[in-house]
Amino acid sequence: MSSLYWESPDGKIKKNVISIGDSGIKPAEGSECKLIITNATEDLSQYSNIVIGDVDFDFGRKLEICVTTMFKNEVANFIVLVEREYSFTLELTDFKFDGLLYEWDARKKYDYAEFQKEKGRTHFSNGNIREAGFRFNKGIKIASSIPIDVQDPPEHVDGVSIAEINQLKAILYNNLGTCFFKKEHWHLVIEFCDKVFIYDVNNLKASYRIAVAYMKDGNFEKADMYFRKVLEQNPCNKSATDYHKFVKFKLKEAIEKCDLMAKRMIGDILKT
Repeated sequence: MSSLYWESPDGKIKKNVISIGDSGIKPAEGSECKLIITNATEDLSQYSNIVIGDVDFDFGRKLEICVTTMFKNEVANFIVLVEREYSFTLELTDFKFDGLLYEWDARKKYDYAEFQKEKGRTHFSNGNIREAGFRFNKGIKIASSIPIDVQDPPEHVDGVSIAEINQLKAILYNNLGTCFFKKEHWHLVIEFCDKVFIYDVNNLKASYRIAVAYMKDGNFEKADMYFRKVLEQNPCNKSATDYHKFVKFKLKEAIEKCDLMAKRMIGDILKT
């Protein structure tokens, strides 16, 4: 197969190089790119200037992948499958390389994770839960890539306090848990709320969400524990109070069933 042809591992991007560009580096996360898009099956002019890592929705992220395969001044035909097929000719006229992600210092990674968090919040406010979840998850990956010595953790890394980094991780995990809460994926709500508690053990929102998730999942003992925690911090939380009454009823019901079964077992033994 010609080296001028490339296909993504999932088969959703196909590329044919028309004109080989300059040799050297290719765009990476954070690179500001100038593009000329022609022969497109629909109007893609909004993508003439993009920053890798910032483009929203499935097609935008596939376009980012296209661009990261290119050298400056390269021209190539692409076919992209995202629900439907897009075809276009792409020329990378210029880009500003921002270094590879692993080369970024802690401050740059922290600020970028904050940026992803804010993008996620905007999407969440607009009802784009899936896109919000993508941004929160990306923020977590960036923040988690900041190297911290486990045996002898410092107070600061590249001018960013460990407390700030941990607080950002807690917020991102909490926000991601909120996305799954909206989708009623209770086991994932539990998973991500548990991660919040690593950095913020008394987080009220996470305590409430994990309590509801355990209740919905039928684990009433765990739900009872977390609703108690919520109500200790906020006794006036009506939703938690109402849910807690239901949970206590279910626990009482379970105890009564166990007692009844025990009595029947004892009765059967006495009859023999």
